[in-house]
Amino acid sequence: MVSQRAKVLCLGLLFLVQSFSAFADLSSDYQCNPSFCKAPDCRCATTAVPGGLSASSIPQLVWITFDAPITDDNFKAILSVMGNAQNPNNCSAPATVFVSTQYSNYWNIERLASTNHHEIAIVGMERNTGKTTTYNTWSQQTTGARKAISQLAGVSSSALVGHRAAGLVYNDAMFKVVKDNGMMYDSSILEPIGAGLSPSVQQQIWPYTLDYGAGQVCWTGVCPAASYAGVWQIPMWAYNKQDGSAVNTANVFEPVGTHDELLEMLKNQLIWRGQGNKAPMGLFLNEFWLSKPEYVRAAADFVAWAQQQGVWFVTGQQMISWVKNPVSNSAMAADSRFACSATCAKGSEVCDGCDNNNDGAVDEFLTTSCAYPGGYSFKMCGSCPAAYPTSTTYGSTSATGGNTNTGGNTNTGGNTNTGGNTNTGGNTNTDGNTNTDDSDTGKTASGAASISLSAIPLVLAVLVPAAWLMK
Repeated sequence: MVSQRAKVLCLGLLFLVQSFSAFADLSSDYQCNPSFCKAPDCRCATTAVPGGLSASSIPQLVWITFDAPITDDNFKAILSVMGNAQNPNNCSAPATVFVSTQYSNYWNIERLASTNHHEIAIVGMERNTGKTTTYNTWSQQTTGARKAISQLAGVSSSALVGHRAAGLVYNDAMFKVVKDNGMMYDSSILEPIGAGLSPSVQQQIWPYTLDYGAGQVCWTGVCPAASYAGVWQIPMWAYNKQDGSAVNTANVFEPVGTHDELLEMLKNQLIWRGQGNKAPMGLFLNEFWLSKPEYVRAAADFVAWAQQQGVWFVTGQQMISWVKNPVSNSAMAADSRFACSATCAKGSEVCDGCDNNNDGAVDEFLTTSCAYPGGYSFKMCGSCPAAYPTSTTYGSTSATGGNTNTGGNTNTGGNTNTGGNTNTGGNTNTDGNTNTDDSDTGKTASGAASISLSAIPLVLAVLVPAAWLMK
């Protein structure tokens, strides 16, 4: 009969192995020498302020993201969070909406891009990817979502250049798909304090490129095994408690606590950044956040408070543009990259996600309601596709979408989808040339990242009880 102590010891040792593997997945051989990796197209994972500017002179960037199917309820929650927030130049505050197409209402997506000028980015279609997902499946999920959003929500495929893994679970094949499809960035890798290259709440890493692989601990997935030159990684900066320790929940981005506790926690994230290198702050809101009215209200109150602090709300594309070509806070208002997005065309009402005739209603009597077996339904501008959009009918196993969007201007889609032709899906979207992975193997780099000493308490927490059990 196995003793209870032996069982506990085995569990402890298993936890130790898993913990070490997590720490080991920060490539201990991650080497990136800024002498070789230079702006604007390459950047090492580092806490250094871009462009050599002083932290006191730069704007505080805040990146609000929503990661969910754009159902009617989630659409309303997104509008509630953003409210009437503005940047210091009096332009509406933009956010990035990472879309899962299954259960999404495509008309909601079009309105977020057109009327609200938010960046639309890709999660996938059915959210069924993981650590062992093959290249073909990742490709179908990514290209399928891109095609469906472009055809059914009127957002140009050239604007769909951001990506996030469903559930933050990823592998090398995913990064290759992002690269091959000419996407600008991924944002799937968690960045907790002390586990990698972010030593404190005041000093956290900035977005960087994957020319030399991942400069982070791959807690929830498998790190890229190759160089994906020019593909940016925007870290998912973890939230921290008032004492600076990490928020410890089953999902670090699923909140616990009351409205006041959450609001205080979010305020602290921003205050700490202002005391250090002013790395961007991420407000990462998933479907769990959006389903809780108290949490939506806390997020909305934070956005309103942050505006009063003079922050700049940016999309993922705008953030990367700033990191590539940084300017001082005083120069932001005159920078065209952060100017107000083009307003909707005015005149007779057309179906484009806008209130063209200024009567207070959007696309009235112009949308089409589409219904399919299994209870699936959505609204859109134009004619309904013959079958419900899935990764099988819309996705491709070969790269689509063409050239990498390297420009700095935010492209929020919003193109008018007025066509009446039926979209039947199934056809591969092959516009543009396939971008193949150009591994950067010719550069010599130095400065390997070391595994943080924060692993020591974790190890001792297992070894000390284990030693007692062995007595």
